[in-house]
Amino acid sequence: MRKEIVVLGAGKIGRGSVALFFGQSGWKVDLYGHNPEKMARLAEQGYYDTRNESGVVTRVEGFDVLDCATDDECVERLARVNVCAIAAYEGAFPSMAATIGRAVQRRADAGSDEPLNVMLCVNDVHCAETVDAGIRAQLDEAGLACYESNVGLCYTMVQSLGSNPPEGENPWLVLTSDNPSLIVDGDPWKGERVDVVHVSYTTHGTAQIFRKVFSGNMSHAMKAFVGHAKGMAFMDEGILDDEWSEWVNFKAFEEAIFALSNEFEYDPEEMAEFVAHQKVPSNPSHDPFTRVGNSPAKKLSYDNRFVWPMRKCYEHGRLPWFLALGTAYGLLFLCDLEGRERPADREQVVALVEEVCGLTHEGEWVLRDLVVDSYLAIPETGMMSDWR
Repeated sequence: MRKEIVVLGAGKIGRGSVALFFGQSGWKVDLYGHNPEKMARLAEQGYYDTRNESGVVTRVEGFDVLDCATDDECVERLARVNVCAIAAYEGAFPSMAATIGRAVQRRADAGSDEPLNVMLCVNDVHCAETVDAGIRAQLDEAGLACYESNVGLCYTMVQSLGSNPPEGENPWLVLTSDNPSLIVDGDPWKGERVDVVHVSYTTHGTAQIFRKVFSGNMSHAMKAFVGHAKGMAFMDEGILDDEWSEWVNFKAFEEAIFALSNEFEYDPEEMAEFVAHQKVPSNPSHDPFTRVGNSPAKKLSYDNRFVWPMRKCYEHGRLPWFLALGTAYGLLFLCDLEGRERPADREQVVALVEEVCGLTHEGEWVLRDLVVDSYLAIPETGMMSDWR
């Protein structure tokens, strides 16, 4: 196996997890981003640092920054490597998929049967579908045969902080976790598995990524939404120490686990460990709510972090009181972030919930009204701290 990886997306996950781990294991790392000016600055600097929660700094250097004025160089590299990673936001998926597709076609034209494993290092449960469609659109009949035989799209759970550096520090610094990991779905993996520090394999990756996004990432976003309503701006300003906030957050997490457990099969012991880990206090980082809760309209949409588990709870006989509460705080966050006027009366709130959450069907009006009632119950000054 060629020990070279192309990392599509040179943001905090791409640099702070994927490139870091593979580089530490002796792999050549190629970084590809979509902003030529930023990538040129990174290439000129020639290195970047990561710093974990304990303060340990690791310098990363020796990587290649690929020309991103076009994707020609990236296609050339992808046509010869066995592993690449997508570590980007949703908007970049189609173009990155098209780039991979052109590389797969080139491999097919050359008669190559070498594997290419695409690590999907993103918090998006529909990423594989989007990338698959984008790749297929670039392929002729021979390319499709090559793709279906030799390419694996592997959801990869990123278990690490990836936040912005404090103001005044090197802008390429990435803040990371003390015990980071990449957990790769081994089911679709093609050929030899890589032996890389902090990289492990699991099975049933779809169920795993759903659980990560709709329970763990949901919980993280809800803390930002509630913390914002309390007048905070960063994770280390006290939201993790607020007893009521932690209580309602964990109750929403329990509802999400109920929804997930009724949709997927999980190992009971492993699930119990996952839930127990959620209760372990974490060290707060100076992570802004604008990053933790970014793209709130997406997070609050019909098939995403809050509304999907709400719908599944209701389908399986449980009213998701706390997920609805998190959604309500999310709508406040969205209004403030986007500069909208907060709706004040019931009719306006109903319209907002239907617009953002998509709860417009007659059978979902109970959920819509649950969110509306939660929103209207949030007092102007605070947090319903006597709610229980």
